[in-house]
Amino acid sequence: MTLSVFLAVLAAAAMHAIWNALVKVHLDRFLSITLM
Repeated sequence: MTLSVFLAVLAAAAMHAIWNALVKVHLDRFLSITLM
């Protein structure tokens, strides 16, 4: 696996984890989407 693919997968996993954390905290949906 090349470095660029590895970094893309890592970034996607991080964004997924952040999104799930924001949803569980029940922040304002507009604010959550804006932060992403």
